[in-house]
Amino acid sequence: MRKILPVLSILTITACAPASDGNSQSMAMPDEATIVAALDTAVELFLTSWNAGDADALSTRYTEDAVSFLESRPEPIHGQNAIRTHFEAILGPDGSDYQTTQTAVRLGHEMLGPNLVAAYGTWETVYPDGAMTQNGFWSTVERITDGVAQIVLHTAGAYGEMN
Repeated sequence: MRKILPVLSILTITACAPASDGNSQSMAMPDEATIVAALDTAVELFLTSWNAGDADALSTRYTEDAVSFLESRPEPIHGQNAIRTHFEAILGPDGSDYQTTQTAVRLGHEMLGPNLVAAYGTWETVYPDGAMTQNGFWSTVERITDGVAQIVLHTAGAYGEMN
């Protein structure tokens, strides 16, 4: 079931994508260079924010109505404020990921519709002593507006058990 969740989520988001308002510019697809630059900048912002333990900056990656499905949580996280609270909890002094660093690689992306892109990749989280805590996969549906990507839907899971 967990493996099909990202696919079902992407299909749901695609079906719910906003319709055109009749303005031909609102339906224009960003070019490939804009998409790649926006996604790469977004991944870098996520990693820089995570590594600094900055939940506020991390939450700016998400739209106000974003949904995050994490393997480690029994229920999805709804909304930018709840996502910020989640990051505060895990990155704070009592959190499971306090003072960890994260790396990630974007493996690819696909256009879903005007300004809507599915991206996917892998991640790894490391303790301050260099020991890996865990690694896994991620996928997002992102809305690109004026060259800036924001997460609408986020899924992530780990390979194997957490150390």
